[in-house]
Amino acid sequence: MSWMEYLLIFAGISVEIFAIMQIEGAMIAKVVARALVIACLAITAIQLLFFFGGYEICNVLADHGYLSDGVKHGSIIASFVFVFLGIRMMYKALKKEHTEERRKEIHLREYIWAIVVSNFYTFFAGCACGLLNTNPVFALCAIIAFSVAVIIGGVYTGYRFGVESKTRVFLIGAVVLWIAALDLIARNVFGVVV
Repeated sequence: MSWMEYLLIFAGISVEIFAIMQIEGAMIAKVVARALVIACLAITAIQLLFFFGGYEICNVLADHGYLSDGVKHGSIIASFVFVFLGIRMMYKALKKEHTEERRKEIHLREYIWAIVVSNFYTFFAGCACGLLNTNPVFALCAIIAFSVAVIIGGVYTGYRFGVESKTRVFLIGAVVLWIAALDLIARNVFGVVV
C-alpha cells in the first residue's frame, strides 16, 4: 500500500469523530485541558481497540491461508466499508438535525454510544488492513496521531465556530472515503496504477 492509501484510510476513519467532537465543542462554555486529555485518551483507546481487534482477526485468517488473496479481499472489504461510511456521512450531512448549543463541560458519556457506533467502521478498516499486511506499528502511530488531531481540532472548531461547518466536514469526509475506495479497488483489484 502507498502512503496515500494509508493517509486516506486513517483520515477516513477519523472524520466522524471530528464531527462528534465538533458538536461537543459547540456546547461547552470553556475548553478545559483535563477534560480534553481524558477525551483524547478514551476515544483513542476505543479506536485502537476496534482497529486492532479487526486487524488481528483478519491477519490470523490471512496467515493461516483461509483467504486465497488477502490483499485483493482486504481491498474489497475496505472499499465497501469506505463506500458505506461515505454514504452514512452524506446522509448525516444532508439530514437537517437541530443541535441545541448550550454551555457545559465536556461529557464524554453523552457521546460514547455515537463514538462506539462510528468505530464499527474502524473495526472493518482494521480487518482490511490486517488482510493488506499493514505495518501494525505504523497503524498504531497513525491512529494515535489522527485521533488526537481530530478530537482537539473538532472541539476547538465547534467551540470557535459552532456546528455550522459540520455539513462540510461530513461531505469532505465522504468524498475522501470514496476516493480511498476507488484507489484501493483500482490498485489492488484491477491492477491499475493511479
